[in-house]
Amino acid sequence: MGPGITAPRIVKQVPPRYSTARGVKVDGTVTIGLVVSSKGLPRDLRVLKGLDKDVDQSALDAVEQWRFAPAQKGDKPVAVRINVEIEFHSM
Repeated sequence: MGPGITAPRIVKQVPPRYSTARGVKVDGTVTIGLVVSSKGLPRDLRVLKGLDKDVDQSALDAVEQWRFAPAQKGDKPVAVRINVEIEFHSM
């Protein structure tokens, strides 16, 4: 992130909705890269490490709904690029 910048904080987290109706069991982590805007909104989301097309999409759909307290530099909100990991476990 850089010197003097405090990391953004998640204030609303939506879990991914993934159906195992296809009979596919999924275990692992999807890593998503994104920019947290100075308003705390996720932007420019992309899968950096995926598991399966449908699982990756469910992770992206969930993270698009997240909200953050934006990163701060001094007392000003700033946009930063971060990575988040979404874990999936078969039931």
